[in-house]
Amino acid sequence: MRSIHSTLQGRITWLAGLCLLGIAATLIGLSLYQARQAIDALQRITGAVNLISDMNLQIASAAEEQSSVAEEIGRNIGAIRDVTQALSDQAERSAHLSQQLNHSAEQQHRLAQQFKA
Repeated sequence: MRSIHSTLQGRITWLAGLCLLGIAATLIGLSLYQARQAIDALQRITGAVNLISDMNLQIASAAEEQSSVAEEIGRNIGAIRDVTQALSDQAERSAHLSQQLNHSAEQQHRLAQQFKA
């Protein structure tokens, strides 16, 4: 009886060992599957981060270009303002000279009228 009990005990231990090996293999398989999923997820995240980084560089470049264009527009507006002011000053001088010429013409006309009389 002892030998049967011992044999049964040995087989139960052997079967329990096989079960544990099967469970361990299943857990390892699940761990590998989960590890692969984690690696895939990390690769997708890395790709997204790289894409965002590239977009940030493009945005920074566009912002820098916009800033440069805005500065150029500011300089052009300043130049237009200066030219406009110069034209305004010249127009005032021209108006003043026209008034002087008109006044001179009126004086000459009066003098010419004196000689006719």
